[in-house]
Amino acid sequence: MELTKIGAFMTYDVVAAQYGTPCKDVVRLLREHRISGLPVIDEDDKVIGVISETDLMQRQACLPESRGLGWVLGRSGCGAVRGGGPPGAGQGRPAG
Repeated sequence: MELTKIGAFMTYDVVAAQYGTPCKDVVRLLREHRISGLPVIDEDDKVIGVISETDLMQRQACLPESRGLGWVLGRSGCGAVRGGGPPGAGQGRPAG
């Protein structure tokens, strides 16, 4: 029995957010594209983390509106988020 590979299901036209994207813009992207999460990329378009609706909801209570997405990705003590932290931190970055 041949197993189906993930490439048969994955999205090729990926919606991503830059590290400094304001949270309200991420929410807009999620709604606009009817998706529940997206990769966060640095200035070189390398994936440095993933942000989801759940991540944003968990941080909502402590999220100042003026802060950008980088703050949500690990700069506060309001719970864990997937990702490697701020660019240059050297954690969670893909090899390559």
